[in-house]
Amino acid sequence: MDNSESNRAIRDAVQTTLNQFADSVRAGFDGLRTQLEHEQTARTLLTEQVQVLATMIQKAGRGVASEETVQQLADINRRIDTTDADARIARVDHDVQSSLLTVSRQDKVERDLKNLRTSLENFDSQAARMVSHVVEVTTSLTERFDSSVSGINQNVEERVGGFERRWRGRIGPD
Repeated sequence: MDNSESNRAIRDAVQTTLNQFADSVRAGFDGLRTQLEHEQTARTLLTEQVQVLATMIQKAGRGVASEETVQQLADINRRIDTTDADARIARVDHDVQSSLLTVSRQDKVERDLKNLRTSLENFDSQAARMVSHVVEVTTSLTERFDSSVSGINQNVEERVGGFERRWRGRIGPD
């Protein structure tokens, strides 16, 4: 696998992870939206029920007791609203914190990928320099070897020729 294929594979893996993250965030927000709609519906229903109960208590209680009961019901309703709001805020805060951690991890992965890419490019460059050096050394050694062999052959031919001339000179002409 060459460098462009590696980069493509890394880029595809990162894109897949980012898409999964985006889908999970989208699903989380959709869930929150749905949950808020349900809570709003429940709150509206509860408010209507409290008003009906307050009206019934006023009719049944006649006087001061009914005002006190209405006040107590209003306090209860306020506490329910506050509890719901606090719970929603806590959930949203938790979801945001989770998203921030995921984004932080994503930033770290991106930095790691950039560092990996730089390391791979440095490695490729260094490997190319090493290959060039090996080729140069091999070429130089081959040239020197060829030159040495040629010189040795010439030297052997000169010596054999000299020996042959001396030998013929001693033996005489054929």
